[in-house]
Amino acid sequence: IRLACPEFDVVGLAVPGVPGIAHFGHTGRVAWAITNAMADYQDLYRERLRRTGPDGERVEALGPDGWRPAERHVETIE
Repeated sequence: IRLACPEFDVVGLAVPGVPGIAHFGHTGRVAWAITNAMADYQDLYRERLRRTGPDGERVEALGPDGWRPAERHVETIE
């Protein structure tokens, strides 16, 4: 959207129901953006896994107390 008058000339993204150009816009000399418009809902985990046993059928995970067995199951989708 563009909003122009003798005092202002603004171009940016408008959200229906929100007055003006609140999230992303620029005037030619100044620009702005809101980067945290939504809450963070993702977590990142770093896991170290290893396979053990004669055929590698057991899985162990490294934790604060060392290597421990991890749950594992196989699903077949036909």
